[in-house]
Amino acid sequence: MSLPKINLVVVGHKDHGKSTLIGRLLYDSKAILEQKMQEIKNELKESGKKEFRFAFLLDSLEEERKGGLTIDIIQTPFKSKKYFYTIIDCPGHREFIKKMITGASQADAAVLVVAYEKSRYDETCKELRKIFGSLGYEKPPMTPISALTGDNVFTESKKMEWYKGLTLIDTLDRTVSPSTLPVNKPLRGFVQDIYRHEDEEIIVCKVETGILETGKVISFNPSGKQGLLETIEVFGAKTRKARPGDSVGLRVNGVNQIERGEVISYPENMPRKVKNFVAQIILFSDIEIRNGDILRIRCGTAEKKCKVQRILKEIDPINLTVRTNFPEILKDESVGEVKLLPLESLCVERYSEVPPLGRFVIENKKGTAGAGLVLQVE
Repeated sequence: MSLPKINLVVVGHKDHGKSTLIGRLLYDSKAILEQKMQEIKNELKESGKKEFRFAFLLDSLEEERKGGLTIDIIQTPFKSKKYFYTIIDCPGHREFIKKMITGASQADAAVLVVAYEKSRYDETCKELRKIFGSLGYEKPPMTPISALTGDNVFTESKKMEWYKGLTLIDTLDRTVSPSTLPVNKPLRGFVQDIYRHEDEEIIVCKVETGILETGKVISFNPSGKQGLLETIEVFGAKTRKARPGDSVGLRVNGVNQIERGEVISYPENMPRKVKNFVAQIILFSDIEIRNGDILRIRCGTAEKKCKVQRILKEIDPINLTVRTNFPEILKDESVGEVKLLPLESLCVERYSEVPPLGRFVIENKKGTAGAGLVLQVE
């Protein structure tokens, strides 16, 4: 019997021990073969960085080894008694905050790593509880560990007699639960690609919510095209149904010239083309937004241009309170609410109702410049 799956993100500031902790989890759970560990130890002996033996395991890119930073998102599996964890190591340096947000968006739960000693433990816990409480998290579990020596990670520490709680892995098993697939929500899927062979099209899509079934009429929006779903294929094999998270190939009778970015649904509950919408956005560095600016946003696989009709609010990112109403500009990693006017046909929905169609990123010439959540649509 296979174990339930959990996506676990590990976050924290640079040099606080995230990669070392992940390496320890992989080692203690026997996810790393002893032969591989010996290879790592030999490399460490040559590099002279014995204290970073577990972090070194995850530094698979040559640039990381030279620079001493974990700069990419690394996903690695390990097992506990209860779950099969896919652990996501995100970079902690502020230059790579965009990658951290990307990693966190894939997770069911998170471990925040903070470097401290016994004398700082109670004080740090007190500070963190205030922060988590303001975000709606009551009594988050906190576990003192040493990733370097393995204390309280998989096995109880004999060096921390003052701590009577669970180990980190037992805390995870007890408090984390797998996410529930959104099968009861309206069908939504994003068209990712189209393969054309002679007169036939195979539409590649990822199902986000609901259940996709053969023999039903499906719609493509914002184009409004409709057709009968004849077959669903996964790795060359046919199946009758596809669930959230499945990437599948579709043969649809009655439609052609479907394009990447279309949203799949059933005709009785389609996403609507919006006239305008209000979104809460967070800006990354090196971007300014003013009234009247044209933004390029990516929602699902669709990339569309939108005009900033009005900046409604600037929000304090720490206290989440309104700092300024109707400001003239948002910049320097600001958080705010804006009213956007699509300049091209676009389907979005409120994030609270259909999350995959309620979140987007803002793109510019340098790449991802911001992210947003849809609050209201018209």
